[in-house]
Amino acid sequence: MVQENQDFVLYAGNIKTLEFTITVEETAAPFDLTGILVKFSVAPFDENGTPVVAEPVIDLSSSGPQVTVVNALAGRVDVDLVEADTLALAEAGDTNYYIELETFSGTDSVVVAVGTMTVKPNVVNA
Repeated sequence: MVQENQDFVLYAGNIKTLEFTITVEETAAPFDLTGILVKFSVAPFDENGTPVVAEPVIDLSSSGPQVTVVNALAGRVDVDLVEADTLALAEAGDTNYYIELETFSGTDSVVVAVGTMTVKPNVVNA
């Protein structure tokens, strides 16, 4: 089931852990993530408000340390955003970005969560 409107705000350079529970669309039961690659991406919006998904500014996957399948059988995933991920993203004031969480199994991919991330400037981390 696609979790829409997973919107959040953070200040540039701050750390944040995002928690997702992925479910099966037809039954709302937890989606078994055993052996599944999970990817988290952040992309800017163009002047028409359309996400520029071909140009992610953050691109993380469960093959790295920042996307963790916390409980595969329960469909639970954490995404850890660190200082380096967001430090330069709010230079022009509040900036909105498109976020997407996607699962990959073989050649199949499924978008499981979408939303927006608003990055606010941070004087201390500037």
